[in-house]
Amino acid sequence: MEKRIWIYIREMFPLKVYLPYVTLLYFGLFFAVQALNQTSGLRITPVAITGWFTAFGILLLLRILDEFKDVDTDRTLFPKRSLPRGAVKYQDIKVLCGLIFIAICIINILNSQLLVPFGILLGYVWLSFNWFLLKKRISQNLILALVTHQPLALVLNLYVAATALFVISVQTLSLETVLAILAFFFPITAWETSRKIRAYGKETA
Repeated sequence: MEKRIWIYIREMFPLKVYLPYVTLLYFGLFFAVQALNQTSGLRITPVAITGWFTAFGILLLLRILDEFKDVDTDRTLFPKRSLPRGAVKYQDIKVLCGLIFIAICIINILNSQLLVPFGILLGYVWLSFNWFLLKKRISQNLILALVTHQPLALVLNLYVAATALFVISVQTLSLETVLAILAFFFPITAWETSRKIRAYGKETA
């Protein structure tokens, strides 16, 4: 099982890409929020490590959950991926998903001040996985899918901001913080939108 899980991670969530990506994304917003809300130096505490690991875990969790949402589509459009071609079993990624979920829950419980933003984040992940309880309507409409699912990145940014505010003992969400959260949100939304645009003749159903 370990070898198959590694095959999945190597192909679908390559660490050489996602480790620097999550690190830059997390600490970029983390330090920006600190800088906007205080005049003293920037700080890194164990809470920052908790936040970074949670952000990384959530992105991997979302990648895995998408596999279960898109089983039939992937078999048709992406037969060479590790799961459709049989190199990895769905039971393997169920185990990986469970381990990630337990790990991020434990570290956030140990930092109880983060439980509310973490709970909101997990709740949105659950809703997105379940198509906001409107699967038939949302799954067949790209605009509705974008409008309902893309704010997940915004909720993740709110969680990151919460970790930064906790480190500097600030309990209010300033306008500058909101603008920073949006500044880190819109480029990702633009990328998510543009990557779904197909070249002429290469459109899919």
